[in-house]
Amino acid sequence: PCCGSGTNLWAAACRGGSVAGSDRDAAKADGCRRNLEHAGVAFDDIGVRDASRDALPAASDADCAVLNLPWGEKVRQTHGENDRILANVAAHLRSGTPVACLATDGGGRDWGRLGYEVERAADVTPGTTKRGKASFDGAATCYLLRV
Repeated sequence: PCCGSGTNLWAAACRGGSVAGSDRDAAKADGCRRNLEHAGVAFDDIGVRDASRDALPAASDADCAVLNLPWGEKVRQTHGENDRILANVAAHLRSGTPVACLATDGGGRDWGRLGYEVERAADVTPGTTKRGKASFDGAATCYLLRV
């Protein structure tokens, strides 16, 4: 879920993984498909799904999941949506499935209520893009979770 441009899917495929993803934004899902095709990356499915409520067909067979949750202005516009995404993803994964999650709004989150155990957490600070802008606004935390 939340595949965006496909960077995480590309990285997983380059390491030998079979990948599937989704985004609620049809243009992003289409862009992800095009990016992966252009890079010569095989993928099982890139669909248009709202990870906060839709079924996630590939999740039940997944060996792991990677979530780059909406951040910055997107989080401020959709209060609570990241928790709904996390809960829905946990509901579709097998028990014991590892999940890597990048979040800018994780402080104080009740991970257990959402279906996860936190194994590790590491703070990440933003870098800059070629245009000199921050790659994301504010600090983020990368969580290694288990369903």
